[in-house]
Amino acid sequence: MNELVGTSVLGFPVYRSGAVSKTVVAHASMIQWQKDAAASARSDLWLRALVARWLELFYIKRMQDHPAAEVLPIVAESWIQDIGYNLTEEVDADRVERGFMKLSRSIRKWPQPCELLKAMPDRIVSPAAAAKSADVPAADPDVAAEAIDKILESLT
Repeated sequence: MNELVGTSVLGFPVYRSGAVSKTVVAHASMIQWQKDAAASARSDLWLRALVARWLELFYIKRMQDHPAAEVLPIVAESWIQDIGYNLTEEVDADRVERGFMKLSRSIRKWPQPCELLKAMPDRIVSPAAAAKSADVPAADPDVAAEAIDKILESLT
């Protein structure tokens, strides 16, 4: 018999059989994953929060091929590695959210990170954000013209 008898010290439901719901295990493990990232002062906390929330929602739907609750943080870390390259909160947070929304409406099996990347809208960078994120200093027009002249001379 799996009758609810109360809650644990951490607030999890406790059943007569002593079992804890896999959904509760998944949720608790994702919370711990985010806490660990916050403790290490990571710069991608915004992306981790989005990935954690959406992977939990996908898990709750019990999609075909979903991972085990215990490994959900490892799966989430894999997603961060696969989709997180060169993303910034200012430019990409809305894109990632929209991609997850589109993905959520169109899948029946547990998704892969590449499916999210395909579902995300194109990246639009404002000129101000592009100038702010540029690692290369602005080129001197005279130096650039000389370089082009040298290249053209070498071709003839």
